[in-house]
Amino acid sequence: MYEPGNNQAGETDDQVSAKPGTIRWRWYHFYFLLAIFDLVVIASSLSLYHGTLRSYDRALRGLTALDEMQQWITSVRLAVIELNAPGNDVFETLDVAGERKRFGQTQKQLILLLRREEEYDIDLTAVRKQVQLMIKQENRIFDSFEARTRVESGDEDQETLIEATILMAAMDRHQAKAVAALSGIEKNLQEQESRLLAGYGAQLQRSAAFEKYFFGFVALMLLGTFWYGRKLQRMHERMIENQQRALSERHERLAAVGAVCSSVSHGIRNPLAAITSSAQLALEFGTMDDATQLRIRDALSESRRLDMRINRLLDFARGGREPKQEIDLRTTVGQAVRELSPNVEYRQINLDVTLAEKPLKVLGQAEELTQSVIELLANAIDHSVPGSKVRVTCIRGKREPGCAEINVIDDGPGIPDEIRSQVFDLFFTTKPQGNGIGLASVKRTIESHNGSLTIESTSRGAHLRAVLPIAHRVPIHDQ
Repeated sequence: MYEPGNNQAGETDDQVSAKPGTIRWRWYHFYFLLAIFDLVVIASSLSLYHGTLRSYDRALRGLTALDEMQQWITSVRLAVIELNAPGNDVFETLDVAGERKRFGQTQKQLILLLRREEEYDIDLTAVRKQVQLMIKQENRIFDSFEARTRVESGDEDQETLIEATILMAAMDRHQAKAVAALSGIEKNLQEQESRLLAGYGAQLQRSAAFEKYFFGFVALMLLGTFWYGRKLQRMHERMIENQQRALSERHERLAAVGAVCSSVSHGIRNPLAAITSSAQLALEFGTMDDATQLRIRDALSESRRLDMRINRLLDFARGGREPKQEIDLRTTVGQAVRELSPNVEYRQINLDVTLAEKPLKVLGQAEELTQSVIELLANAIDHSVPGSKVRVTCIRGKREPGCAEINVIDDGPGIPDEIRSQVFDLFFTTKPQGNGIGLASVKRTIESHNGSLTIESTSRGAHLRAVLPIAHRVPIHDQ
């Protein structure tokens, strides 16, 4: 009694993958990984793109702000120059009232420009100081020219003109200082603009270098992924070829087994039929004691069992038959137990049988299922020692409520791990006189009835569990 491996002979990869809890890698799954890789690359590219846009946006906002500041400083410088113009022009025009009016207008424009000092966060204290001094000197110039018009003496007129010239020179000095202070601020803004452009250029270079390495890595990954995918595909193709070759060899072997079985069955059935008929006639018409009659009945039972084995071997080679009738699984188990009772008593083995209280109906062939249970019981008995116990249960499935299960548990030596994957293989056996057909045929029969045959974990001995779907579901409280 052995546990089957994950991939029995004759099973395809798709059949293995269909088993619950089994996950198998397929070469075409590689495309899912490729799609995920593409999504990662796209997401990374978008992140780099948005990072570049954010950097550009920050640089653009900084440059725009600096340009506005420079334009404002230029406007202030022009306003300072314009503010100085009326005080100079009055020497030529001698229009004191007109130039003073012009001076007032330029003064208002300059004051409006200077009010934006807080908006741009630039300190114009030095400029304001020089502008105030300019305004003071320019007002004195206008006052001097107004006083000149009221003076009649030539000497006094000459003195007034000299004073106005001195005031104009002082006004020009204050203008030059104000313009110099504004030029210094403008130069500082230009330096900030240069640093901003240099920083943005360096960041672009870093981004370009990173993108170059990133896309180089992506290209290498794509090449490696395609190479690995092709390798998986070739491996899959080899696996398919090996499976097809194994299936072909299996079919050829089964065809050879079928031919041998057909030939051997004809050679066995004729003498077996003669033995059976002779024993039947002796039992019906002979005069013998009870012990002799019991032995003849045993001979008839074993003859029928041998005939069933021949039929099972032929069915196995032909591929079996489809289930056709409704069977009470408890009756099947009971019949198997009765047929093996003489062998159980002879081996001095305790047989513990537990059957469900209500019928467990399944669709199938009664003879095939009975022989399968006989094979399971015989296998358990063969691995048991005198005085040990073999437990047989036929109950509704505990893990699969819609199924019935047959459990055969023994206290034998158990199954070595190294041969568990081969136990249900055809012609595999560990018995000196075994043929390796019994458990393989049982598994085939159970699976042909849409069931499953497994070996459950146990601390000692072996536990074979056959599960079959119930034909008509009945209430679960039947045990």
